[in-house]
Amino acid sequence: MKKTKKDKLWLVFEWIGTIFSIAAAIAMAVFGQSHPDEQIYVFYMYFIGSLIWMIVGLKFKKNSLVTMNLVFLVINSIGIFNRI
Repeated sequence: MKKTKKDKLWLVFEWIGTIFSIAAAIAMAVFGQSHPDEQIYVFYMYFIGSLIWMIVGLKFKKNSLVTMNLVFLVINSIGIFNRI
């Protein structure tokens, strides 16, 4: 099945969400304890990754993906709020 331009854009969008989530996880693992004042930026990256994946889940009607990333959005929002 040939992918359309629209499908390719969604694939790029998915990869952007994945990159943000992986970068946030690495940043938290490496720098989380040594730079606690900078953790808010990591939560922003997690938030963006979760938001992108929730949008993808809504687009493709994947309820488990939407639910998981909605929970992640709430958790990351709490993390951001606690550091403001």
